[in-house]
Amino acid sequence: VLAPRAGLLTASTCAPGGALRSGTVSFAVDGRPLLTLATSTPLWRDLPIGTSGADAAAVVAALRELGASVDGATVTASVIAAYDAVAKAAGAPASGGTIARDGVVWIPSAAATALTCDASVGTLLEPGRPLASLSPRLGGARLPAPPAGWGAGPRAGSSTKQQTRGGAPVGGAGG
Repeated sequence: VLAPRAGLLTASTCAPGGALRSGTVSFAVDGRPLLTLATSTPLWRDLPIGTSGADAAAVVAALRELGASVDGATVTASVIAAYDAVAKAAGAPASGGTIARDGVVWIPSAAATALTCDASVGTLLEPGRPLASLSPRLGGARLPAPPAGWGAGPRAGSSTKQQTRGGAPVGGAGG
C-alpha cells in the first residue's frame, strides 16, 4: 500500500493484523483523509467526467461493489456522484468533479490484512512511499497426484468389525 501524494502523514488507522477496507479512510496526509479503494488496477491518472479506460472501469466496478448503481467504463456525472457519496460516508472530501489519483489509496481487494504498517503519524511522505504491506493472499493450491495405491487399505484406529453392546450395534441411530 503506497502513499498517493507527498505530505505529512497526519492520521492512520493501520494496525498489523488489522483490515484495510475499500470505501473507508485509513490514512490522511496534510489533514486530508484519503479514500481507500479496491480496484482491479491502481489509478494512474486523475479521472474527470468523460474519462474512459481500464482505470475508469475499475473505479466504476469498485463503486458498484460498494453498492452504487453505476456501470460502464466511463466516468460520468453518476459515477462522480457515487464516488462523492462513498467519500462522504467514509469521511473523505468530495471529488470536486474529478476523481483525483492522489486522493485514493489503492488496495487490491475489498478487505486486505495489513502485515506491517510502514509509516507512522508524523512521517514525511513522498508519492510511492510504503504505508503498509499486506499479507499475501493465497489464490489456490495445486497438489500433485498421490502415488499409485496411496490411501488403499484400513486406516489407523479403524476396525472392520462392527462394535456392539449387548448384541446391539453401537454408534448407530439407536446407539
